[in-house]
Amino acid sequence: NFDIEGHPSMANEMTAAFAELRTRARFQNPLMQISFCHVIFPADPNLRRGYDIVSLIQRDLVDFIMVMAYDMNWIRTECVENATSCWDPTQEPGVGNIPRPNAPIRGILAGINQYESMGIPAAKLVVGLPWYGYTSECRTDNAGDACEMPCDGANMTDCARVSKQMPFKEIAVLLATGASTTGVVYDAPSASAWADYIDPMSLRRHRVWFDTPDTLAIKMAALRQVGVRGVGFWESGSLQYEDNGSNGSESAVSQTQEMWDAIAAFAASTKHY
Repeated sequence: NFDIEGHPSMANEMTAAFAELRTRARFQNPLMQISFCHVIFPADPNLRRGYDIVSLIQRDLVDFIMVMAYDMNWIRTECVENATSCWDPTQEPGVGNIPRPNAPIRGILAGINQYESMGIPAAKLVVGLPWYGYTSECRTDNAGDACEMPCDGANMTDCARVSKQMPFKEIAVLLATGASTTGVVYDAPSASAWADYIDPMSLRRHRVWFDTPDTLAIKMAALRQVGVRGVGFWESGSLQYEDNGSNGSESAVSQTQEMWDAIAAFAASTKHY
């Protein structure tokens, strides 16, 4: 799997390199698969990286594209001409300096439509989903109230200053220990969840948007319906695999199993290529 996030001006050279790689890989091991990571919205002029992903697929230089369907809370995308490929971030619960879901289902499906409109079928896509969330500081401390981050909503760099990734294992412990002041709140339109808590260091209210085994199962079911090749996750270290005896650890391990069970259910009902 190749994740190249720079040098877009060398798209032709990269395509040629993958052609040589494919030839050499097949000589070494005919069963070897090659994949390439790419953004969730390949048609958006603000996001596309300039790589010729259509040639990579149509010339059979890679077996599939690994679609990075996360970090959409920071995206301010433009709608493209094909209405089915259009995702308006203002549809989501927050805009500007209001925290938003990491991987809203509407955005994921719009991204799949963009790939298909470019001539890349869903069967050539493996969709990467997050095993982490984003926690953001709120201006006020009243649990459940709208969370407005103390930043300039038009400046995503400024808002990133008061927001950071949180692995699911930390979120699971936070919820299991009763540290959340709201408990899990599900947002049906985005198929995501959020919870408020008081950060022990700053003593300020924070809101964390994240995915649970249930919300990811909803997204995987939708992806199965559109015929994607499979799903992947970033990343396995975000889950807790052993009970270390600390408060909330047992629950975090239990939810790790639920995460993997959801993947097993997806795999059992999906066409194998």
